[in-house]
Amino acid sequence: MLGTSLAVTLVLSAIALTFGRVNAAAGAPPPSVVCGQGTTITLVPSVSACWQATTASTVAATTTSPTPSTATEPPATTTVPPTSSDPSSTTADTTTAASSPAAAAGTGPAPATRSLDGSGNNTSHPTWGEAGTPYARSAPDNYADNAGSMVSGPSPRHISNLVFNDLGQNVFSENDISQWGWAWGQFIDHDMDLRDETPAEAAPIPFDPNDPFERFDNQVGQIDFFRTPAAPGTGNSPSNPRQQVNTISSFIDASQVYGSTPARRDWLTAADGYDLMLPNQFLPTAGAHGDSAAAPAMDLMGPLAGNPGQARVAGDVRANENFALTALQTLFAREHNRIADALPTTLSPQDRFEIARRVVGAEIERITYTEFLPALGVQLGAYHGYNPKVDPAITNEFATVAFRAHSMVHGEFEPTVPARTYDATQLDQFRSEGVAIENNADGTITLVIPLGVTFGNPVLLEQVGLGPALESLGEREYKNDEQIDDSLRSTLFEVPKPGIDPSSCGEPVVNPDCFSDVADLGADDVQRGRDHGMPTYNKLRKAYGLDAAHSFTDITGEKTDALPTGMTCNDPAILAFTSLKDENGNPVPVGDPDNAVQATRASTLAARLKCLYGSVEKVDAFVGMVSEKHVRGTEFGPLQLAIWKAQFTALRDGDRFFYQGDDGLRQLEQRYGIDDNRTLSQLVELDSGQHVAADVFKAS
Repeated sequence: MLGTSLAVTLVLSAIALTFGRVNAAAGAPPPSVVCGQGTTITLVPSVSACWQATTASTVAATTTSPTPSTATEPPATTTVPPTSSDPSSTTADTTTAASSPAAAAGTGPAPATRSLDGSGNNTSHPTWGEAGTPYARSAPDNYADNAGSMVSGPSPRHISNLVFNDLGQNVFSENDISQWGWAWGQFIDHDMDLRDETPAEAAPIPFDPNDPFERFDNQVGQIDFFRTPAAPGTGNSPSNPRQQVNTISSFIDASQVYGSTPARRDWLTAADGYDLMLPNQFLPTAGAHGDSAAAPAMDLMGPLAGNPGQARVAGDVRANENFALTALQTLFAREHNRIADALPTTLSPQDRFEIARRVVGAEIERITYTEFLPALGVQLGAYHGYNPKVDPAITNEFATVAFRAHSMVHGEFEPTVPARTYDATQLDQFRSEGVAIENNADGTITLVIPLGVTFGNPVLLEQVGLGPALESLGEREYKNDEQIDDSLRSTLFEVPKPGIDPSSCGEPVVNPDCFSDVADLGADDVQRGRDHGMPTYNKLRKAYGLDAAHSFTDITGEKTDALPTGMTCNDPAILAFTSLKDENGNPVPVGDPDNAVQATRASTLAARLKCLYGSVEKVDAFVGMVSEKHVRGTEFGPLQLAIWKAQFTALRDGDRFFYQGDDGLRQLEQRYGIDDNRTLSQLVELDSGQHVAADVFKAS
């Protein structure tokens, strides 16, 4: 689900500029920006003035100062100026309180703005959460040589075939979570973490065509996989083991909308200086400024690999991965423009841009903490304000194991619209791309869009429309369990063979005959864990304060780990579904595509784990985590829930600009009528015109 890492990570927040009401002398323009945070604010005429005041002098001792002993640390003094000439490092951006107007007037410490790259959020530890720094670790690393070599284990593709293989049977969220769950998770994941995607050592995943559970062909003979590069200077000895770099800021700061560098932000900015560039209200292509070679890089997948000019450009390189993700990127770019356009024209373009950026960041934070997390059953402790002792950096365990919820991802989208929304030519175009058209009795039509059709296909969003695309997310998502849809587990970003009718490839289930290669996201998840030195399942449980599992049934909550009489570990019959139940416990027929929330197979999951690993001490962390029985009322087993709670608490408490502690947002509302207090449902209606359920995270 959640992107290349749920492949789901998140970090939101407002820039540390605040705004308020002032009284100006007659004939003089009033200062428009309240610079700082909380009670340490001072009036300045513009965002630029706030930055200039902040960067008046440098304190060389900042990085070596002791950790504050209380949670009342003054606002960080690291800023990135709002123009393309802004420095992106922290070294030129730190000041003493005495260097700012606020300090000179005796009103408080130096002002602050949230940097694009996350630097300077914590004044004593300015690199905490900064882009380009190694992931934090919560558990000891696990390398074969204790330095950086990958550990061995069962073939990840064989694990996928025996554990992740859903045989095309849909099993849905037991808590009625909509597709907004995985879509929002991926959207915020792309705000919080992105490993260095530069290919390092090749570590291909074996593909065995004789595996009795294999249903797909693979002409390549293996599944390509490249290791993440080692963080510079690491991996050379057991005392300095291999680490990996998070290339974007850890904070929830809307970096997926704006980017983590001035160059990307500036490219995305419209000619008026305050809006984001949105030709025809959709994300721009690389040629939007005339020179596609100068555009920021974007990941190219599926059909985009052969047609890079169709890629849309956004703050994060992964924006074109699928229909839902591109839609959310577009929604929040429109939201930025809605806010910027509503601000007074007496403000400078820079000020309007930064005010909108600040509010958008706060909106994403608010939705994450008040809608998304509670909907999935993640209940955090009370918020007591900023704590400078908390390192908010994304942990390797969160990014590589826990925020990968790919099993949630539904295999199709079904936007329903009035029958005359599209003309005959448009409907024929949809059919040619593999989209089925259903005519409904109420005068509407439903587009049945297989997930695979949406990979690397941003043009499809414009064909369907943003409103209908977002409406389609109201359907229930799949259960967050060990099963992964074949569109992710076997044909990720693959295109059908030449001459194959696309409409025969994705409905009702993925057709193996359509494809000649295999790309397996579940197998990648296992291999990436080994690449990043993730501890085994039991060791990761211990690191998060949980008891070790002593048997495979301890992991799954089932009664036995024995195979049925007469069956062996190599018998495909052990995967067969034997019964299904709906959300009320009523039986539904095996093969039912719409109603199952509980599924029973011929063999228990515990038995298949035993076939693979033999000992619970050898289970890969990701595999064990997704195999756990869920905590009642949540979408998670105990381990995944514990890691999410720890990470989202750290992101909240260790972010000096977290929206709940930012008094400037209230002042901004008083002065301009602009606020961050909107639900995701309200934003969808404001920025797409589409009415959706008040609680979008509950299936409608």
